[in-house]
Amino acid sequence: MKKALITGITGQDGSYLAEFLLEKGYEVHGIKRRASSFNTQRIDHIYQDPHTPDPKIKLHYGDLTDSSNLTRILSQVEPDEVYNLGAQSHVAVSFEAPEYTADVDAMGTMRLLEAIRFLGLEKKTRFYQASTSELYGKVVEIPQTETTPFYPRSPYAVAKLYAYWICVNYREAYGVYACNGILFNHESPRRGETFVTRKITRGMANIAQGLEDCLYMGNIDALRDWGHAKDYVRMQWMMLQQDTPEDFVIATGVQYSVREFITWTARELGIELAFSGEGVDEIATVASVTSDMAPTRQTRRCRHAHRPALFPARRGRNPVGRPEQGQAETGLGSGNHGAGDVRGNGRRRSENRPASRAVERTRVRASRGARGVRRMTKIYIAGHRGMVGGAILRLLQARQAAGEDLRLVTRTHAEVDLTDQAAVRDFMQAEAPDVVILAAAKVGGIMANNTYPADFIYENLMIECNVIHQAFAAGVTRLLQLGSSCIYPRAVPQPMREHALLTGVLEPTNEPYAIAKIAGIKLCESYNRQHGTDYRSVMPTNLYGPGDNFHPENSHVLPALIRRFHEATEEGRDEVVIWGSGIPRREFLHVDDMAEASLFVLDLPHEDYAANTEPMLSHINVGSGTDVSILELAQMVAEVTGFKGRIGTDTSKPDGTMRKLMDVSRLAAMGWTARIGLRDGIEDAYRWFLDHRDTARL
Repeated sequence: MKKALITGITGQDGSYLAEFLLEKGYEVHGIKRRASSFNTQRIDHIYQDPHTPDPKIKLHYGDLTDSSNLTRILSQVEPDEVYNLGAQSHVAVSFEAPEYTADVDAMGTMRLLEAIRFLGLEKKTRFYQASTSELYGKVVEIPQTETTPFYPRSPYAVAKLYAYWICVNYREAYGVYACNGILFNHESPRRGETFVTRKITRGMANIAQGLEDCLYMGNIDALRDWGHAKDYVRMQWMMLQQDTPEDFVIATGVQYSVREFITWTARELGIELAFSGEGVDEIATVASVTSDMAPTRQTRRCRHAHRPALFPARRGRNPVGRPEQGQAETGLGSGNHGAGDVRGNGRRRSENRPASRAVERTRVRASRGARGVRRMTKIYIAGHRGMVGGAILRLLQARQAAGEDLRLVTRTHAEVDLTDQAAVRDFMQAEAPDVVILAAAKVGGIMANNTYPADFIYENLMIECNVIHQAFAAGVTRLLQLGSSCIYPRAVPQPMREHALLTGVLEPTNEPYAIAKIAGIKLCESYNRQHGTDYRSVMPTNLYGPGDNFHPENSHVLPALIRRFHEATEEGRDEVVIWGSGIPRREFLHVDDMAEASLFVLDLPHEDYAANTEPMLSHINVGSGTDVSILELAQMVAEVTGFKGRIGTDTSKPDGTMRKLMDVSRLAAMGWTARIGLRDGIEDAYRWFLDHRDTARL
């Protein structure tokens, strides 16, 4: 069985290539960068748990800037083929971060080739380098071929030029089977949303649903050679199957204008556009609507306008590739995806629009998004330095980067003390946010709650009272408050339903904190009833993940176990003793899942939220829906941290509530469920702990 190693496996090309190679019977290895949030959505459908027997796809944490890491992975895998698809691939970003672009795109390629040579794999491993039509930059001939002179005009193109020639150098100097595929534009539904085709399809889909009013573009008469990523990754594979390595242009040889792409996309949505004006004054308006896919559109409303700043300043003549040499050598034609999925079937004929897969039917947001956070401008995240607030901030920043019109506001405790009423009032009046996310709280485990009960009830009550009331006073109509599962009675039936609130005695070990969190729910409900606000509450189960508190005295059970087992492993101890009997069962949710659930609830239209809640029972449980015993959790942490000793129990310490499992059926009925498994989540949390030991809360 052949082995292939793919850098950039989580990207558009990497995901399609992984699918293709798995179908060919390969064992596929992928390199992915570690991130605080999971970024594998493009390959989740083919991912296999490493604990399953004989998995055919395996992921390795790595980075093209880390020579030792790349050498270790290559040594372990000993691949037959390496596909270097990883890169900092945005031309505009390369002007802002030229050094980083060079380090990843240029030196990263050299590091892989040098590792192949250093490990003696030059006779075994074949290397494919994803090059780019940006090498031609200031185009000197049309069409561009393998012999057209290069004239790069951006730091990205210059970095790729180095990568191109270092491949040629290692091929000629060391006999490495290394080749370059000079890729012209290739698209798919998996394309990043900052690229022009996805900007158009996403923007037009949002316009059709009433989520945006206008799509701003640069030069829509620019011509591009567009293909489909599925065809191009097949060509990449075929290049490594040849007897001798060669560099080829990968293109369609056909150009289409951005204007045509906009028109095709609109027609897929049942919208006919009429263009008027010239140059930067040109606009497009809706001439007619012929489909229920655009229920909110009216004729003569602006749908497209030029923004002069978006006109490219560094390109020469329009790029178009001549792929005949590569097609002749490999036997691969243009395939059947490009014509059907990206461009029309006819040459330069707008009536032959792309098939529906090129337009984002599956990615059109439901109409409920029109009244959710995506329509807001300014969002204040209270507690952005905490674990949950930080995860929510990262997710909102990702939305912002994808083009959503958001202004994110944060303040540290030193800047605004949320227990100080006057400070919070002045801040709210000055900023006047549209949305408030209240993720700030004083939190801790059993020991901390027992030791500082007055602090827990006072500080949390003050934070909630100040933020909620001053948000109302500043005219904030949408607010999300994060609570805790400890609001439920100690003897509550399991799993815990929202209706169990205030039906019994609370668990004594965290009663002060729980009372404060219940007060937060009732504050939101009371302001809604009296003032007509839309303040919502979500109650998470036990959370963990990047940004957690690992302090031995005031951390929660999972981060405390991670630290204790890690230190026991480092010190060579043969036993770790856990508090209590180990019998109590707990539910755990990764903080990135919690962030997604929080924004999901915040996005819900008022009608949907009200239909699934009650005016005086409005909170929503958020959890994974499964639980484990503390002993089972400890065993899992021991495996992740590499601890080989014995796990003991200290029954003199309190167990707390014997079982805590959320009933998440209300949230599931609304359409959200957790996606990160506990073992994978613990591994992610442990990696973060190792990477941030100098800065984490220890």
